[in-house]
Amino acid sequence: KLLTDYIEKTVGHFRGKLHSWDVINEVIHIDEGGEEDLRISSPWYKAFGAGYIETAFHAAHAADPDALLFYNEINLEADVWWAEQRRQSVLKLLEKLLKKGVPVHALGIQSHLKAYRLDYSDEVFSRFLDEIAGLGLKVLITEFDIADVEGPADPAQRDADIAALGRRYLDVAFSKPAVLGCLTWGISDRYSWLSLYDSYKWADGSLSRGLPFDGKLQPKKLYHEMLASYRGARRA
Repeated sequence: KLLTDYIEKTVGHFRGKLHSWDVINEVIHIDEGGEEDLRISSPWYKAFGAGYIETAFHAAHAADPDALLFYNEINLEADVWWAEQRRQSVLKLLEKLLKKGVPVHALGIQSHLKAYRLDYSDEVFSRFLDEIAGLGLKVLITEFDIADVEGPADPAQRDADIAALGRRYLDVAFSKPAVLGCLTWGISDRYSWLSLYDSYKWADGSLSRGLPFDGKLQPKKLYHEMLASYRGARRA
């Protein structure tokens, strides 16, 4: 009841004013050994058990019945074994929720790509999007950026590589009628989390270059490729 009351009060305050709600976020963690690969270190899991996921969706739907309700998840993009395991865990969780009549409407795919650290496959990503759409769900790219760490020293070459990868990724996404759009995780490299975290920032102190605008708020190649992909997007 505590969780239900909190969600209904918070969501209900904005009833009818928002397009959608991110109801649950990052609930899969395959290394924690939890049932169905759930993140058992989550404070929500510790407090309420696995049932908090269903409770959260039902409460959000009761508070704002016309809003799209999202499950948002990280690390679903790469063509590596552990990302594939995460994708399968997400699919199983969604299938379970839908079978039980839980009002989940869409999957948010965070999309923090890593241009020089992790492989990416158009085919793998396309297949996953089709599997999500096959469940009757919508998709939104929710936190798009591309890490450039470990890339070439020449910023121009990194910009070209990142723009090309971003275009490929979004072209696949926008070819699917279920995909609603793309949100970047920030706009300018000046404020990117990639420039702050030790595992992603450049040793010489230069800014990461993973967002559409550089540190001086000037558009980079990624901006133009994103714009071209938006313009070529398939209309449902």
